[in-house]
This record gives sequence, C-alpha cells and structure tokens, in this order.
Amino acid sequence: MPPGPLTISADTDNAALLAALRQRLNTDQPTVEGPVDLLLTSGPPQQPAHHIAFTGELTDEVDAWDQAVPPQTVAGALWIPDGCDAKESITAWLALRRQTPTTPLSDLTDANGRALRWSIVTASTVSLPVIAAAEVDEAEVRAWLDEQPQVQELGDAVQRVGGDTADSVLKSAQRFREALGSLDELAEPSDVAQTATFDAALADHLRHVQLSGLRRWRSGRARAQSAETLFSATRSLAADRLRSLILARQQIVAENRNAELAEQASAAVRDLLQETVTGLDLPVGVDFDAVPRSWPGEPAAPRRYVLLHPDQALGGSIEGATVRASEDVPENQAICLIIRSGFSLPGLR
Repeated sequence: MPPGPLTISADTDNAALLAALRQRLNTDQPTVEGPVDLLLTSGPPQQPAHHIAFTGELTDEVDAWDQAVPPQTVAGALWIPDGCDAKESITAWLALRRQTPTTPLSDLTDANGRALRWSIVTASTVSLPVIAAAEVDEAEVRAWLDEQPQVQELGDAVQRVGGDTADSVLKSAQRFREALGSLDELAEPSDVAQTATFDAALADHLRHVQLSGLRRWRSGRARAQSAETLFSATRSLAADRLRSLILARQQIVAENRNAELAEQASAAVRDLLQETVTGLDLPVGVDFDAVPRSWPGEPAAPRRYVLLHPDQALGGSIEGATVRASEDVPENQAICLIIRSGFSLPGLR
C-alpha cells in the first residue's frame, strides 16, 4: 500500500464508518477515479479497490464475486464479523498492510484456485501513560549541599580570608581557591565564576598589609577597608559558585529521577501491552480443511503485533508478539492486534 494519505470509499451502509476512519486516519481524500486504496462494503463490491473490508455477511453473492476476481487484483480482503470493532480492526489491518509488499499471499491460490487474500483481525488501541518531568525543589538541593564537607570547607575558608601579613593573606586566599575547586566534585559547574573582582581586592589588600613603619600606621583605616572589600569579594565569588552548583545539582537530580520514572513507566507500559495483546482472541475460527493447500506444511498460526509510533520507545520486548513502528499510530498510543491472514474465503463460510 503506498505511503501518504489514503483514498477510502464506502457503500451507504458504511457511511458512518467511513467518516470515523477518515478522522482516525487523518485523511480527507475524496473518491478518485480508478481503484481506491480501501473500500468499505457490506456486500459484493461495486467499485474497484486495492483493499476491501467487508462488514456484512459472507453471502453467496460475495463468494461469487471472490471467485470471479483473479489473484493479483485485490491485495487484501478483511472480514469484520458482527460484534467486532470495525474501526479498530480496519485501522490495525491497514497499519500492517502499509508495511507489506504489494504482492503478498493474495497473489497465490489454494488447490481450488481460490485467492489467499483474506484476513481476520481483532485489535485494541491502548493509551500509554505520559511521563511528567520530575521537579526538584531548590530547598532540597540546598539542604543536601549544606551537609557536604566541600561546602562546609568553603564556608570556613570564606570566613578566614584575609590577615595582617602577606603570608597569612596568601595562605587564606589559597585555601579559599582550593575550596572553590573542590565543589567540582559535587557537580560540574554550569558556568565559570569570574574572579577579577576577587583578584583585584586581594592585590589591594596585600599592598596595604605589606606597608611598614609610619606608612602602615597611617594606612590603618585604608587597610581595614581593603580587608572588608576582600571579604565582600570573597563572599560574592563563593555565592556565585554556589548558585551555579545548585543549578547543576538540580539538573543532576532531575535527570536521575526522570530516568527512574522512565524505567518505571516503561515497565508499566510493557506489562499493559503484554496483558492487552495476550488477551486478544480472533473473532472467528478459520476452517483450513476448506482451504486445501497445494504445498506441504501447516498453515501459519495467528500472529500478534504491537504497533507503536516511531518516536515511542518501548524499552523491551513483548512475549509472543512482534513490536513494530508505524506512522499510523499516534504518539502515546499503541495498537495491539491478533491477525490471521493468507487463506481463501471458503475458510470463513
């Protein structure tokens, strides 16, 4: 079946189903000349189509039509017995057919010359949970950081920056810089703290404490002011780095929690899909004694599928089912189905 919007037509009995399918498949294509992609009919088709979904009884008239239509003329025929959800069944069938070559088993015939074009399907659309991004309270991160030895060491280093001698000032500044660097152990900084103001204040204070004699006595007030300026620059630099650290830690915690939530949601989704697809049963049985095969081997067993949007990651497999990506499935949904294909119409009558 070609990609892109589908051309769908229907008889009068299936007008409501046609409208529902066009909305479900997001197609408004009008009826075109020549075969349509899909025809919905309750009896023998009155127009050519590549795929046909029968919603009525499989009467002698339908059987006569099927015998008269040669192989390679209709790519696939789906019967929807009473009680089946026609929209779900057709949507699932089409999603699979759009991934199938244009010449499948419907080109073959059984020993009676009947085309193996028929299928039966049961399907269910499942809404998948949407994971909300984790929110991390800044107060929580601050409380955690307050308990870390690197942050406690920074607090002590800030309080001890300064001194009355060049040696004590340089040692305190070195301790402060090392304490700043140790914060990288808690999280990679989101930006680089600017140290120009601190470096200038440190140089100015060193100039004052290195004065001696009368010059030192006269510069007492200026020295006190330079010490205050150095302390203020130290606190400002530490605060900037801590703010950067808080943001980085919030991101780390959020990423870890989102990963945990995604893993939990993935497990829940797998369980949901496993339960849904395993619980599906075909609407009717197929009498393969009425479909004599001209080649050896048993008929293929029913197949189970889980169809997901290509951007929807499952994170695992579904036992007993094939998982496929399909553009026909909306995000945050999955189509679970069981299908039996590749037999002729007498198997259903």
